[in-house]
Amino acid sequence: MSATVPDHLHYTLEGPADAPVLVLSNSLGTRLSMWQ
Repeated sequence: MSATVPDHLHYTLEGPADAPVLVLSNSLGTRLSMWQ
């Protein structure tokens, strides 16, 4: 974790609003499409 505030954070919210939350985090140099 970093103590500095990032300039931006890319995220996608999908699925029913009342469903449990699942967080998938990709490493540097990868794209969100790898979770498709």
